[in-house]
Amino acid sequence: MSFRKTTPVLATLLLLVTFAGCVGDDEGRVTVYVRDAATTEFSSVFITFSKVAIHQGDEGEADQSGDEPDTEGSGWETVFEGSKEIDLLAFAGADARAFLGDANLSAGTYNQIVVTVDEARGIRASDGSEVSITVTTGWVRVVRAFQVSADQTTRIILDLDLDRSLIQQGPTGGWRLNPVIGQVLVEEDASGPEGSRTGTTSGTDGTPGGGTAGTTGTGTMTTYIKDAATDEFSEIWIRFSEVTVHKAGEDGNETDNETSDDSQWVVVVDTPRTLDLLRFSDEGSKAFLGADELAAGRYTQIRINITEAWGVRASDGENVTITVAQTEAKVVRTFTVEANTTTQVVIDLDLDRSVRQQGTQGWRMTPVIGSVQVERTEDDPRGDRPEGQA
Repeated sequence: MSFRKTTPVLATLLLLVTFAGCVGDDEGRVTVYVRDAATTEFSSVFITFSKVAIHQGDEGEADQSGDEPDTEGSGWETVFEGSKEIDLLAFAGADARAFLGDANLSAGTYNQIVVTVDEARGIRASDGSEVSITVTTGWVRVVRAFQVSADQTTRIILDLDLDRSLIQQGPTGGWRLNPVIGQVLVEEDASGPEGSRTGTTSGTDGTPGGGTAGTTGTGTMTTYIKDAATDEFSEIWIRFSEVTVHKAGEDGNETDNETSDDSQWVVVVDTPRTLDLLRFSDEGSKAFLGADELAAGRYTQIRINITEAWGVRASDGENVTITVAQTEAKVVRTFTVEANTTTQVVIDLDLDRSVRQQGTQGWRMTPVIGSVQVERTEDDPRGDRPEGQA
């Protein structure tokens, strides 16, 4: 999937921050944030927000109908407008929050908040696969009275309840998003640091959660590779040349290598290794690729590079050349490296989907990552475990 560049949005936000201090005599500043509680279905849920608007008026005058409000009409003020994609599950801790935008508004009473959503997608917790989420309702309204006072900051934190917002259409159906705001926190005389505050990991699967430990310093990432068996070959030899990971920006919003800063890519493995991947197809088996020290923090992607491949055909034992049609495979998978701990990453390269026969033209490889397992581990074996052996 290709994602739009957010440079114009970032420029807009920078301008808003620049002028935030220039508050008029009868104006106050409003800052808007979003967050969520964790969900077990997904390790990441990316929501693209396009607008936040609030309405000036007394509480009893608020429109509570089910009709979509005209946020360009009388009384409405825009706090944020653009396109900002946020992994909401990175902001699931008690104090976590993702900054959406701010504006200087006339002092007075406001009675509604409307949030507009354009797109959504998720990363399944069970296997790391990307799931398309259909946005059925692109807006959500909250009727909530609050004051904007002159020369003061009003901070609004919206809790988007993903457990109620995401609905699966039957056991085999797709996912749909109908955004539901579970809670609204309004601080009418806010002080303290502005900007996003990301959650950190809890448990052993690398998904975001509450807490603050382990967010500075360095930790160790060990990288392994494995696969499920295939009937076509008795051996498949692959030469791995590099593994890199992408460190999230301060807003937790960089998730695609086409739009994110190249300087945030970190090399974990740079020593080539050639492996018969079919030796590592049983439960618990894995081949060690490499390890390195990384800055503690949140990472959003993993890339592996492959330079060569060949196989031994199961039917007759003949050596088969496999053309590497694409040398790079990438997976969007959010995980956190904590200081003074070892994070073990096991990449499942799906050979059944990666290696295909092109008629009479031979075999070709376009590497596909089937799943990624992430866990904290106290031991650090840094060795192979062939054929399921411990």
